[in-house]
Amino acid sequence: MSHGLSEMNDLARIMHDIRVGEAIEAADLPDGPFAVLPTWWMLPADIGRKSRRSDGENALVPHRLQGPVLLSGNQPAELTTASFGRVDSFTSVLEPTARAVPTWFTHTDPTATDPVRQPASSMPAPDLLLAARAARWQLTEIIEDKVRRTLTSHATATIAAVRDASIAYGRRGSTPHGHLDEQAIQDATTRLAFGDDSNEGLVTHVIRTSLTQSFSGVEPSLWLTRTVNASAKQFVRQWLSDPVEGPKVRAAIIAGDRLDAFGDTLIRRSLEPELARVLTADAFPDDDDPRHWITS
Repeated sequence: MSHGLSEMNDLARIMHDIRVGEAIEAADLPDGPFAVLPTWWMLPADIGRKSRRSDGENALVPHRLQGPVLLSGNQPAELTTASFGRVDSFTSVLEPTARAVPTWFTHTDPTATDPVRQPASSMPAPDLLLAARAARWQLTEIIEDKVRRTLTSHATATIAAVRDASIAYGRRGSTPHGHLDEQAIQDATTRLAFGDDSNEGLVTHVIRTSLTQSFSGVEPSLWLTRTVNASAKQFVRQWLSDPVEGPKVRAAIIAGDRLDAFGDTLIRRSLEPELARVLTADAFPDDDDPRHWITS
């Protein structure tokens, strides 16, 4: 199994466990047996060439099932999915046994000739709640790690671009050197991942979004990577007071393109972001005020 597929499946499982815990806490559980239905059903995508693997077959992706995640009693549960070019419906029926908990539920897969019998959860509700809490911790650790690595990447790229553009533009003074301030990166990671009084953290945002019915038609791990990347990119820009067009200006300077469309103020601001916020003080040995490391 490839790393990408493994990560996708792990994240889908984690989000499923969290959803089960939310459902148990929100519902009055029946006295009799109940089963835990899947949140995703692995089905081929049907979106043209983009969905095909190297061997020509359509890739299996997690299709979000719309419907209940808990099944009890004799009433069948109707589940539907409409994502990745497919529209399918499923029916799940609980098959209680003489045991205290069910052992199977029948799930009708539209791609199969016969109904699929899957083992129902044999875990009691308290254990499912523990699994949900563990899943929250797992997801928190995954997000925090992604945020830290992505912030580091964007900050490093900004520093390198400012250095190269400054040299190409012929600005006098020192170019940024030294190393990233690890404590500053950790503080930024905490703010972006967990939020503050005025901003929702990514951990809360990801969990809240993944629990909604509209969270479909996405591959969980790819969605998470893109969400963290976009948030980290914006965070670094605001953190360093870098203009929105800063990367575009620096790229034009490095490429030797005409700069008439930018103006002197934008060019200056693009070459003078607040790098002291992310670099250690010893990165500016020749300047009492590291925020002004470029001189005119």
